[in-house]
Amino acid sequence: MAQSASLEPFLKGWLYIYMNSYRPPSYYDTTLKDLNKRYYSVIENLAKYFPRNKLYPEYKAYSDPFNKETSEFNKIQTDFFLFKNNLESDIDNLDKDIQSVNERISNTEKENKTLGARLASLRNSNDASHGMLQDTKLLYNQLLFGNWLMFFIVIGVVYKYRATARATLSTLGETVSSAMSGAKSTV
Repeated sequence: MAQSASLEPFLKGWLYIYMNSYRPPSYYDTTLKDLNKRYYSVIENLAKYFPRNKLYPEYKAYSDPFNKETSEFNKIQTDFFLFKNNLESDIDNLDKDIQSVNERISNTEKENKTLGARLASLRNSNDASHGMLQDTKLLYNQLLFGNWLMFFIVIGVVYKYRATARATLSTLGETVSSAMSGAKSTV
């Protein structure tokens, strides 16, 4: 029974560290919506200032707003690139953590086989006490449950990150493509 009490803080500590190590999907959703809003605003302004600047490039009243919007457009491209890199980096780190958890599960399964063999020998041994047998079973079951719980949590988070990332990158890619083709057609 004393061993079961030591497993609970471990699981709580692991979950706390895990949940505070990664950005939540809502961060990416909010950031992408902000980039999207800024992008459409800049595209709208560029479409408004481009013809005037093209006809009268020497007038500062036309060239300054156009240059400002062009600069903002470049900044949005940079922000999107950084956003994409952060997202890919978090996905890679999450994948490494999943591999680590899988390795821990494999090691625990090996240990469980050893414990299972030890348990079988304790069952057949006249020297084994009933209390030790129950504690060993309880420890085995708690470790197995804890490992499977960690595995499913990590799989769920990776699924959510990848689904959000794919949808986000797909939507933004389509938006950029349509805007670029719209910008080319107005030129």
